[in-house]
Amino acid sequence: MQSTLTEFARTKATEWFQTLERHLGELSQLDTHTRLAMGALEAEFKAMETRSSQTYHVKVRSGSLLPDAIHRVRICGTREVPEGFSRPPEKPYRHWVRHLKGRPTYDELYSEVKDVGLLELFQSFHDRATCLNSARRALVLGRTSIEKRAKALADPRAWEAGDLSDPAPLLQTNHLPHTGVRALGAAWRIFLRMAAVQFELRLLAERHNASPPHRGLRLDYRIDSEHPYGRFIWTYNGRKLSCFARQVAKGKHPKRIDDGSLPDRLMRRLHIPTAARKAVTQHERHRRRMAQVFGRYVDKVRLMLSTGPKRQKEAEELLRRAGFPAPALGQPPSAPAYLSN
Repeated sequence: MQSTLTEFARTKATEWFQTLERHLGELSQLDTHTRLAMGALEAEFKAMETRSSQTYHVKVRSGSLLPDAIHRVRICGTREVPEGFSRPPEKPYRHWVRHLKGRPTYDELYSEVKDVGLLELFQSFHDRATCLNSARRALVLGRTSIEKRAKALADPRAWEAGDLSDPAPLLQTNHLPHTGVRALGAAWRIFLRMAAVQFELRLLAERHNASPPHRGLRLDYRIDSEHPYGRFIWTYNGRKLSCFARQVAKGKHPKRIDDGSLPDRLMRRLHIPTAARKAVTQHERHRRRMAQVFGRYVDKVRLMLSTGPKRQKEAEELLRRAGFPAPALGQPPSAPAYLSN
């Protein structure tokens, strides 16, 4: 039994582990593409040679090779020294940038660029830069959300059982940040505990069906596309009990009726003997407790596994609007090319 539990838990946990690893890898790859697109947008604007003090400047943190954001700035202190003059050595030449908020305005272009006909062009660059910053923010939020949630859930709570002593599988992605690798290690412990509970739910249904208290009453645990983590289904002579429950409820509280519920009122309506009802009730109480524990896992793991695709879809739409569509997943990062809409 222990070997079967370990084998089942490792198989299911590996499936969820690889899914989360793929999500983190796709977020990391798309984040690299977004940061390269910021540098490409800065170079594209500077290549126009507008002779303006306004430009786009990427922000690169110390120790990093890729930018974190791109901003519209004004270069201050860039006046050239006239010919025949030299700058005093005690006053070295300095310049700095001042960040500008909002979209470029007509007055700014009139006073600084001296060409108001470029207003639409400047505003289009601002919109593209805003999309790139928003895409980068969405990707960072998605990755940090997964990492913090996995770290917080790694240690067992009071209502959980202990960890299974099974090492995590080898990573299939080699470009994950170190924070993502640590998050996968924490998530592996959660997935093992969740898979162990799912194994117990399957055994619970099998134990009931091995010697059912009443003939024709079965409890199945099924996994389908609509319920990837599984659900309980009570059947009576091959028909779902939820159908009988809706008839008994007579339209009252239809949302409270589910395929895994077997109330005593319904068993009386089906003319199940008292002795069988008492045996089923004890089994049903245990099933509900275990289903409640498993439901806690499902709520947390579903949120963890759905964050990556949600943020990825949001970032891909922003990159498309910025003119730098997302590359094919799995390809090595390259310099992004601007594609006009």
